[in-house]
Amino acid sequence: LPYLTEANLVDQILLPASDLFTQKQLDQIIETAAKLQIPLASNMPFITPRTLETNIASKTEKNTAIATGYNPENGANLSITLAMHLACQQYSLSVEEALKGATIHAADRLGIATQTGSLEIGKDAYFALYAIESPADLVYQTGTRPCQGIALKGQYISFV
Repeated sequence: LPYLTEANLVDQILLPASDLFTQKQLDQIIETAAKLQIPLASNMPFITPRTLETNIASKTEKNTAIATGYNPENGANLSITLAMHLACQQYSLSVEEALKGATIHAADRLGIATQTGSLEIGKDAYFALYAIESPADLVYQTGTRPCQGIALKGQYISFV
């Protein structure tokens, strides 16, 4: 953690909800994070798509963030659309809830909702442009590559 912090590669820590670390190791991480003033992520619910292990208390809990799970704990999925699909399929989230989970609620979970997560005046313009008929296509058409381009802080980059 000291090296990662010094290299400006970490801005917060999300503690795993599995047996990846022992309690002693978790305590060390928490102690070191406090010394380095690295915030721990909030307890807001989130879903990752390996088998959708989650800290959700129930399938109806609101404000659920959705993540790809691209980390040693959950596997190597890079597809946010697959994560949204699995969240809808296995946790009965609506398309709207999945989209909010991958955007607004994810930004909130990461502590950056004041800068990004939704398109609003004054926020950084991070978004993707998809060639789809409806938002449901993002959730239900897994394995496709409908992303035509992205905007990073308002600078558009085309993929076609």
